[in-house]
Amino acid sequence: MASILLRGTGTKTGETLVNKCAVRGFVSSMTILLASWICATCANATQVTLSYGGMITSGFYADCEAHDAGGSCTAWDNHDIAGTDFLYGQQVNVGDAFTGSFTYDPRTPLTAMSDDGRSAVYLGGVLGSELITGELRLPASLPRSGNGDVLVQNDGLNGYDSFYLSNAFSDAAFFATVTLDLMDSSGSVFDSFAVPVHAKLADFTAPYFHIALLRKSDGDQVHLYGQATWITVPEPSSLWLMLVGLFGVGFALRSHRRVRSLGLHP
Repeated sequence: MASILLRGTGTKTGETLVNKCAVRGFVSSMTILLASWICATCANATQVTLSYGGMITSGFYADCEAHDAGGSCTAWDNHDIAGTDFLYGQQVNVGDAFTGSFTYDPRTPLTAMSDDGRSAVYLGGVLGSELITGELRLPASLPRSGNGDVLVQNDGLNGYDSFYLSNAFSDAAFFATVTLDLMDSSGSVFDSFAVPVHAKLADFTAPYFHIALLRKSDGDQVHLYGQATWITVPEPSSLWLMLVGLFGVGFALRSHRRVRSLGLHP
């Protein structure tokens, strides 16, 4: 009976047993890899990465013309610009595309509420951020200056809802901030002050983007503005469906190989 189940005897039987062991080893390895991936995923389940992109639509240069005794600027000459190489000669122009991301922790403890009780501030909630526009690369051009901040506004000024993410970058010569402010004029996106774990561009009427650059030696600044034209946030349900699908593939592969090794499939 054993020889019938194994589709032959002698060398053929030995080859089948070797193949069967190899398949089992492969499936076991895949199971271990999947289990490791699930553990890693669970460990990072509190981190959400919001990716975004759009176009620079305007900019201006703020020339600091006078300082007080403490070094703060007291007089400005502001003028619009079509482009700038303000940060280490790296050119960025109005009309350039931008792409970036913010990684944040939605479980960050609440730091404070605004005086009017309509905005919640979560300092340190942004764990990482990146930006590419023109020749500018952050944090490659300028290192991050610690964690950034999250703000959730619910029925704030003029009834707006807002999801605000920012991060600072700094070295000995320059300071910069990158901000994404997703605003909804209808005030219908949020019904609480909890940090959202997913977002859709269609939910917001004004997805504002802003880069601020400051030169520490003289206080001069450059500000570039734009609007996000897309954002993506992976939803937890999508990730779990993918993991379930991978387990299904592994199970089907194991079952198929077992049936063939037993001689029950042509």
